[in-house]
Amino acid sequence: MTALSADYEENRQDGDIIYYLIKEEEDIYKGAITTTNNDNGYLYAATDTAGYTFAGIAVERSLSADVTTDSDGKRGVRLFRNGVFQLPCSGATQAWVGHEVFVVDDNTVALRQTVTNGVLAGTVVGYISSTKIKVDINATTNLAWTEESWSSSSSSSCSSSESSSCSSSSSSSESSSSSCSSSESSSSSSESSSSSCSSSESSSSSSLSSSSSSCSSG
Repeated sequence: MTALSADYEENRQDGDIIYYLIKEEEDIYKGAITTTNNDNGYLYAATDTAGYTFAGIAVERSLSADVTTDSDGKRGVRLFRNGVFQLPCSGATQAWVGHEVFVVDDNTVALRQTVTNGVLAGTVVGYISSTKIKVDINATTNLAWTEESWSSSSSSSCSSSESSSCSSSSSSSESSSSSCSSSESSSSSSESSSSSCSSSESSSSSSLSSSSSSCSSG
């Protein structure tokens, strides 16, 4: 491809509802949370499985799969790509509002610490009950989020803590070393003073001896 040299018709469409091709023998129910496989790009009913990305909420039910004639991409379904949806959960409280929730299955979401693979579904914007919350799915934003970014952030936090601890330890060690040097310097000074005293005493003794000698001679 080359840079444009004339106007180009971009064939734009709104992104609120998009049609996705379904994986062979996969059935999608209306209202289901869905994901795409990162390797093949086909749509699946959502599960807490590594290597999948949140796609949206099914607008309708897909045609039932005919295992004898079905193939990858033979069927498809429309998905809501954004919006706020009431989704089932377990143990929710008002404190969940503002937190991200992740896929458990095609009808359930949960906080990050209660799932295994971290397939992001959206952000909680409203609390209804302990078993139902309002979730802003905003699928376009979710695509930028990966399990690696979560792990990297956690690792970075740990590294920062370790670095701070090491710096503190190093500083403490240097301080201790400085204290020791000061102590040694003080000790050296004390020895010097002692040497000076000895020299003075020797000089005094010599003077007395000289004076005594002079008296005897007289």
